[in-house]
Amino acid sequence: MVMVMWRPASSAMSSIVLRPPLPAKSVKMALNTNIIISNPTKNENRKLPILLFDVMDTIVRDPFYQDVPAFFRMSLKELIDCKHPTAWMEFERGLINENELARIFFKDGRPLDLEGLKSCMQRGYSYIQGAEELLHDLKQNNYEIHAFTNYPIWYEMIEEKLKLSTYLSWSFCSCNTGILTDCSLGCMTQHLYLHVHSRLKSHSLGQHCLLLHKGPLSSTGATYYNKTPIVAHLPSLMDATPSIQMRRPGDGAATHKRGGGGHYRPQLKQHLSGGGGVKGLFGRLSIAVVVLVICSISLLSTLKSNNNQPISRSSSEIDTETLWETAASDGWRPSSAPRFDWPPPPKESNGHLRVRCNGGLNQQRSAICNAVLAARIMNATLVLPELDANSFWHDDSGFRGIYDVDHFIRALRFDVRIVESIPEIRKNGKTKKIKAHQLRPPRDAPISWYTTVALEKMKEHGAIYLTPFSHRLAEEIDNPEYQRLRCRVNYHALRFKPHIMKLSNSIVSKLRSEGHFMSIHLRFEMDMLAFAGCLDIFSPEEQRILMKYRKENFAEKRLVYSERRVIGKCPLTPEEVGLILHAMGFDNSTKIYLAAGELFGGERFMKPFRSMFPRLENHSTVDPSEEIAENTRGLVGSAVDYMVCLLSDIFMPTYDGPSNFANNLLGHRLYYGFRTTIRPDRKALAAIFIDREKGRTTGFNETVRRVMLQTNFGGPHKRVPPESFYTNSWPECFCQTSTQNPDDKCPPENVLEKLHRRLEGETTSDSDTLVQSNSTVSMADR
Repeated sequence: MVMVMWRPASSAMSSIVLRPPLPAKSVKMALNTNIIISNPTKNENRKLPILLFDVMDTIVRDPFYQDVPAFFRMSLKELIDCKHPTAWMEFERGLINENELARIFFKDGRPLDLEGLKSCMQRGYSYIQGAEELLHDLKQNNYEIHAFTNYPIWYEMIEEKLKLSTYLSWSFCSCNTGILTDCSLGCMTQHLYLHVHSRLKSHSLGQHCLLLHKGPLSSTGATYYNKTPIVAHLPSLMDATPSIQMRRPGDGAATHKRGGGGHYRPQLKQHLSGGGGVKGLFGRLSIAVVVLVICSISLLSTLKSNNNQPISRSSSEIDTETLWETAASDGWRPSSAPRFDWPPPPKESNGHLRVRCNGGLNQQRSAICNAVLAARIMNATLVLPELDANSFWHDDSGFRGIYDVDHFIRALRFDVRIVESIPEIRKNGKTKKIKAHQLRPPRDAPISWYTTVALEKMKEHGAIYLTPFSHRLAEEIDNPEYQRLRCRVNYHALRFKPHIMKLSNSIVSKLRSEGHFMSIHLRFEMDMLAFAGCLDIFSPEEQRILMKYRKENFAEKRLVYSERRVIGKCPLTPEEVGLILHAMGFDNSTKIYLAAGELFGGERFMKPFRSMFPRLENHSTVDPSEEIAENTRGLVGSAVDYMVCLLSDIFMPTYDGPSNFANNLLGHRLYYGFRTTIRPDRKALAAIFIDREKGRTTGFNETVRRVMLQTNFGGPHKRVPPESFYTNSWPECFCQTSTQNPDDKCPPENVLEKLHRRLEGETTSDSDTLVQSNSTVSMADR
């Protein structure tokens, strides 16, 4: 099969990709796609091209640009400014359902009238003038027609109203394939070939596949892949149509033009209907066909080599353009909902559990996940976790100052009972609080410690207080449902407060306004350098400062810098980070967001990095306003950096050993749709950097690239110690829709309804709880 794209328009597409966590229901409306030649006596030696139609504003009017703003009583620009920048695209990809869309549709968290919006859009769907007649004529001439479009599960509403399946099959809809066709031209071409070819290969060998789309190809007339043209642009065919200039909803465009009103039926019919038109079309395609056959075969063989690596032009080159897109999922989707029997928390618990989560924001985050799991294991009522205000950040914001408490409690209602404080009891006519018995859990305590020592004390005293509570529950647990509970806490229940989300979205929007951006956790800070024992590159005075900090905060241990560096135990210097990126092929136009505290050693370490990559930003430089400065200190500042790094196109940690920030982000980005990460192998790179410092620079860039090509760029991969569960929750928190392994199979779509019914059965002792149980449950809560 040879594919040629035809697009009746020009526009600039921008891509903001965020991926979350829930598959949409797959609906198949495919018609019989066997090809029937209309006049076998005249056409027995030719095959008609397969037609792939984009739908919105190509066949069907898109109500987003006029009807929807009117529904909200806003202008289009106002709507785009206040809506979540990626929610619609996530909905189009089937990563969230409509209830989750309603919850996050607006950046400021205001409620959305979901049913009203759906009714508005359904009223607005109509055929573009001439489109239905064109489809009818093509169908009468025995063309095989498929939808190849970006649209969510609401395409069912289009089908219900307009009955498009009379003319075409809904074969390639982004909510079912998980792929946006306009993610980038190179990405689109690969997906067009792989997905269309795999779906149609049984009967389309040797045929042309013509994509009718409303966007542009490129100014040069061809899409290039590894410097090879694989999708031809035919100006003579393009010139036959009026301009239709559009963007997808939420792409950030303030101006949208619709040229010609979609009156392209006569021109297109001239090229596609009847023998003469087709002969003319094939004549213009004859040269492109030969090139495309060769390039398609080459592309397919290249892609088969390694789905998790950036596609390279040779064994030591990296195609950085592929890194701006997400890594290959290999059919896996994030899913932390229970898959097997998961009873709701019993009416009566064994007592109350208090914990004090010490450390920084992300160490505390892991501790909260462990606290919820410990409460589940012991059938305890969890008291809202306490966040340590002294040991690291000197920030007394507390849980309520950072996280959305109501959402946290609601999201975990199927798992544990949560209260904000230990309740008071009446004893001997007096009211007093239960005094929690204090315990110090062993580090990485097994489940058996909680079901014996901790549970015994809880039953004896009515409440226990576990402190400190960092790394106090073993990560590797041979119970996938317990691990999925950790994911539900980490990736669904722990949501930052609205003002933090708003601030983070504002920074991301400004960074993304000029295209892709990369985030780097530049862990070149005093505490990490002192912990690692990497001192020799600093001045004598700086070394004294680091040694003093180490003596005061860490256990005494003999550390030799040269030995530590060779085994990859030292954080990368800013210059080394720049050299890695430069060797990989990133140039000085790359925009980089730095998530870091105060860099130790000052500007002299940053200067070489800045000379290679001058477009460096942090939350202060993106928006130097006083509001940003005042609201990005302490835990809140760490939370903002976390969200910006989560939403960035590429994330690069420079030290992911004991760095909870980097480890949690690696896991979150994996769960959020296999978002690209660059994880330098410090041990393998150390010898290369040492050689360079000794003047041996020949082949430096190529050697660095070879090392980087051996690393994982964000796709699913086996967790190997010492990699943390919080860094890589695959496969426990992922699933496949088509698999022979029942442990990996995605849970049913109605899993929440089942959990809700079971919870209702446990709690409906009076009419009030019956009323509460009828509330709608959002898939987002999982």
